[in-house]
This record gives sequence, structure tokens and C-alpha cells, in this order.
Amino acid sequence: SIKMHHVEEVPSTEIEPLNQGQAWWLNIFPVTQAKKGKTRLVFDSAATYDDTNLNKHLMSGPDCNNYLLGVLLRFRERAIGFSTDVESMFYQFRLFKEDSDYTRFFWYRNNDPNEKLVQYRALVHIFGNTPSPAVANYGLRFAACQEDSSVSEKSRRFLHKNMYVDDGLGCEDTPQDAISCLEGARKLLGKYKIRLHKIASNSKEVVENFPPCERSDE
Repeated sequence: SIKMHHVEEVPSTEIEPLNQGQAWWLNIFPVTQAKKGKTRLVFDSAATYDDTNLNKHLMSGPDCNNYLLGVLLRFRERAIGFSTDVESMFYQFRLFKEDSDYTRFFWYRNNDPNEKLVQYRALVHIFGNTPSPAVANYGLRFAACQEDSSVSEKSRRFLHKNMYVDDGLGCEDTPQDAISCLEGARKLLGKYKIRLHKIASNSKEVVENFPPCERSDE
């Protein structure tokens, strides 16, 4: 997150003074995915201090997520199925600068445990914040609505109707139709530097159309 500019160290000139109510410090804790052997930090926006927490002061926004049952049923309508994933979905959408101070936390400088603890702040919407799902869903739909005559309606429909949070499940009649749908969706999101990757399919032709770095590991 530090290297990818999802968070930044708070400049020394901005650490103090802060008026009461103009900043919030988040608890963080590690979560390890046993299968992948990966550990990531989770921000606990529900951790309470002095009878309040950050999420109590945030609005969730509208629930724009598709119903999972509908996504799964549409996935089974045609012969060629495929799946994909939005890379670090919440992190693709940036916070306003004035909101970043409400996502401060302490961590080792330069991500080095031998360095001292310093203050960081998030620059993007984070897991654990109540509005993050609504913001990310709105962002994807905004990208899907943008003008581009080279992108088919099926690609837009895929982003609108076949995404469940950051996972996409689609199907088409032929491998070429599936490739066209995925390429169009990737192009629409790519304009905003949002990466649609981890592509998988029951069609070898679909999978091999994309470079290895864009395919699912499984």
C-alpha cells in the first residue's frame, strides 16, 4: 500500500496541531490467508473509543450491489462461462484530501519493523469503512456508462449486471463473444486505471487470449 500510494506518511508539519474532531486514528490488525500464505492489514473502523467510532459518523450510501443469486443464474445461461476480478477494488477510488485525516494509523516507517512507529493516513477508500462498497460500486458503474463506440453493449451490461462486489461472472454463446465482452469491460475500466484481471473460463480459447499475468492462478 505504501509503494502503490494507497497510504502516505503524515508530514511532520501536519501532525500537530489538530483541533478536536478533525482527525481519527484507526486500529489495525493482521489477517492471514492460509491458502495463499498472504498477510494483510485490516483497518478496524468499528473500534470504539470514548463511546464512538469512525463508522458511526459515516453514511453507508445506497446498496448498489447485485443480488448474488441473480449473478449466479445469469452465469449459467450460456455455454461459455468466464470469471474475473477487480484488483484491490476499494483502493481504486481516492479519498478527498480533507477526509484522509480521519483514516490515520500508526505503522513502521518505510514498512520496516526496525524503524520507529510513525503516523500514516489512507489516500483511498479502505476495507472496513461503511461507505466503501457503495463508493466502489458507483465508480464501476460510472466507468461502464462512459462513451466509447468501440465497446459493445454486452461489456457495459456485464459491468452493470454481472459483478458481485469485485467479482465478475459472465457467459456467452461462443469463445469469441466472451473474449469481446471481457476486452470491452477491461477497456472501459482501464481508462480509469482500474484493472480487471484473474480471468478464468471453461474455454481454453478464452483464457489463452489474455497474457498469463491477467489470468487466474488456478
